[in-house]
Amino acid sequence: MIRRRILPLILLFVFALPIAIVHAQDTLPPEATLSSVAHSHGVRGGDLSEALGFPRAMDKQKPLVEMGVTPAQLQAALEKLGATPQPAVVGKTKANLSMTIRQVAAMYEINGIALTHDLGLDVDVDKDTPLAALGVTQETLDKAIAHNLSHEESGWQYLKYPLYPLLALFAMLFLLKFGIPKNADPKKRKNYYPRKVYVIALLVALIVLGFVLGKSPNPMEGAVKFFKATVGLYDAVPPKLLLMIYFLALAWIANKVVCGWACPFGALEELIYMLPLFKKAKKRQVPFWVSKIGRAHV
Repeated sequence: MIRRRILPLILLFVFALPIAIVHAQDTLPPEATLSSVAHSHGVRGGDLSEALGFPRAMDKQKPLVEMGVTPAQLQAALEKLGATPQPAVVGKTKANLSMTIRQVAAMYEINGIALTHDLGLDVDVDKDTPLAALGVTQETLDKAIAHNLSHEESGWQYLKYPLYPLLALFAMLFLLKFGIPKNADPKKRKNYYPRKVYVIALLVALIVLGFVLGKSPNPMEGAVKFFKATVGLYDAVPPKLLLMIYFLALAWIANKVVCGWACPFGALEELIYMLPLFKKAKKRQVPFWVSKIGRAHV
């Protein structure tokens, strides 16, 4: 029983660890393309493609990560072309309403359709019309950019992939073996597990996986990002598909342990539920049919 549960988690951890280490050490933004990098550095996309060793007619919208380009290779190619970042890219200025959706998306290397959606505009709107002419305010633009950038995964955030199965592995070992006292009475199983251990695990999940390493990726958005990618809200579909498969495999292997021990959202809910403030409310249970209707609507 224990081996059947633990071994898949170990394999998932071993699979995710080298990927996380590689990305944490040196990585390009997942949405960076030949087109966006060429635009932000003032060079032609075809010239950059050739400098990287690809045909001039290479698809300029394909993510550089999928093409196997490393930051060192990209830097060497840009130096070869004598390219320098434009002021807006290095942070001396910010996007303004005289720019177009296409220009803003290229500046921040974010998806144009996702940006359009967050601006409250129809996704079919002309991407080359100045934002002022589309009725967009500077506040709306700033919020839309911030929202899109918050979904980007930095190199260190990839460490969350091996940490999820590692935390789930600890939970499984604790629940199935180490948390059970020797010669324990099955009738007193509610007293088996020290509450402090569970609280510490929840705090680790919330603080490390929820704040220190950022909100992305997480189990809740694993499927959401894939379906968003299929309708164009993300440039690359395959990475989002792998993300969904990863979390589905984790949920299949560890079941409720993922939500109860590893997911930062689930950890926050559990910690709030433990507060003495809700002690009286815990004694009152909502009828099952009411909670079921509520879940169905959500």
